[in-house]
Amino acid sequence: MNAKRKQKFAGNHQKCWLWGRHLVTETVISGRWIPRKLILSEDLGQTELTQLKSSLERYQIPLEMAPASRLKVLCRSSEHQGYVAQMAEFEYEEFSDFQKKLEQPSSAPLLILDRIQDPQNLGAMLRSAEVLGAAGLIIGRTDQVGITPAVARASAGAVNHLPVVQVESLVDLLDALKSTGYQVVGTSLAESVPLTPTLFKRPTAILIGNESTGVAPELLNACNLRVRIPQSGQLDSLNAAVAAGILLYAASLQG
Repeated sequence: MNAKRKQKFAGNHQKCWLWGRHLVTETVISGRWIPRKLILSEDLGQTELTQLKSSLERYQIPLEMAPASRLKVLCRSSEHQGYVAQMAEFEYEEFSDFQKKLEQPSSAPLLILDRIQDPQNLGAMLRSAEVLGAAGLIIGRTDQVGITPAVARASAGAVNHLPVVQVESLVDLLDALKSTGYQVVGTSLAESVPLTPTLFKRPTAILIGNESTGVAPELLNACNLRVRIPQSGQLDSLNAAVAAGILLYAASLQG
């Protein structure tokens, strides 16, 4: 990724601004999501500038130095630590490119999300997927929160390291994965088996559904297996991000 890509400005505060020393630095250096502009506090020392210089040149990212007070106005936070990046819309990996990596299925699971609405949940799932060795995360285009700076912050920077794919049809996606040898495991309280690590001996795609309604019926019907997480409390379900983390951990035990 040596050439600067044309980038569309996202258009509002939550989608435009990324801030914080670690997250901004990691984003600039990784080159996964290239900022439109980097704005640093005039109070920063030469060491910080030197660390970023080669990446700014490689990805042709404009640099602006400004008073810390201006950074606070831009990101509407006093926790910027002298680092603010103006972001373009996130560019998802093409499924056709990602699919080539799946021609020889591995023990690393895939995480597929059906209509997740909460940016904090999506960020938490990204973080769990990256930490627990998932091969990638796949989302649909309809009724699904996308990758924004708010999601990136919730993911603790995992968005810079984990492939994220967006597809038109999750039903078609599941069919394609099953044709390459993956089993699709969906979460459901009804007509399901208890979760155990032995369920993940085959290459697996884990399907997590909407926070309120769960996995859509047409997607559940396409699953090879429906699982539930054994529980002993009074509540009948877990937060979607927590459930995803538990399933990813169970799958990692077979790695």
